[in-house]
Amino acid sequence: DKEVWPRGRGYDVGEVEVKGRLLQVIPPSNFWRFSMALQHPEFIRFNVSHTHTALLGIYGRRNTPPTHTQFDFVKLLDGKQQQDGRSVAMATVFMEYLDAGTWHIGVYNDGRKPEQVKVQSTAVEMSDGCSTNCNGNGECVSGHCHCFTGFLGPDCSKDSCPVLCSGNGEYDKGVCVCHAGWKGAECEVEDGQCIDPTCSNNGECVDGVCVCAPAFKGNNCEEVDCIDPTCSGRGVCVRGECVCSAGWGGEMCENPLPVCKEQCSRHGTYHSETGVCECEQGWTGTD
Repeated sequence: DKEVWPRGRGYDVGEVEVKGRLLQVIPPSNFWRFSMALQHPEFIRFNVSHTHTALLGIYGRRNTPPTHTQFDFVKLLDGKQQQDGRSVAMATVFMEYLDAGTWHIGVYNDGRKPEQVKVQSTAVEMSDGCSTNCNGNGECVSGHCHCFTGFLGPDCSKDSCPVLCSGNGEYDKGVCVCHAGWKGAECEVEDGQCIDPTCSNNGECVDGVCVCAPAFKGNNCEEVDCIDPTCSGRGVCVRGECVCSAGWGGEMCENPLPVCKEQCSRHGTYHSETGVCECEQGWTGTD
């Protein structure tokens, strides 16, 4: 009778040393799992011995066991495509840069027969780890880049967030540099649209630009402005109000004040708070 192997069962070895050798017979449709703890980022070389008929998937994931759809790296091995016709046994060597943490490795047998697999892992010293000065995203310590929060990779060139700048730009030292046709802090808005479609309810969006109503200004019409920002050329606009030059008044400094009004024609007292002359007995008139 044909031997039937249980499907989907996992073979967990637990934590192993980084520099070690492991051997396991993996039934078809099964995972062989083990983990290794790294105190600092390292290049790890994997040497995988298998047969020429092997069909394997090697999955790695940081701090969490990998699955077929969730992993940080994957290496697919097809012995039939690699064989040279001279050897039944063969080896595949590949290298991965692994950040500090516990790395869970899963080897999946996608073939139809049990597969004997031997894995040897070795830490590799790389002398030029800081040749790019960690791209400004980390600190070079003993020839290795120790990345700042938010960055990964041997030279700290990779962002740890899955999607930055909405996929429409490049993240450069804390700022999104948008591709052509996109704008906004996260490159989330097309050029033909306004960043605030309502223009702060103080204007109208026209071809991607906010056209502000009178008394408002700013990219999104979010700032209060004077009705006449120049104050008729006779004052300055301060927080939405015209502060007029001497001798001028009105909402837009459009009205000349009576000459020497402050003197009240010498027949009264001028009250600056109200702008009104209080006349002496026997005299009348606004000035």
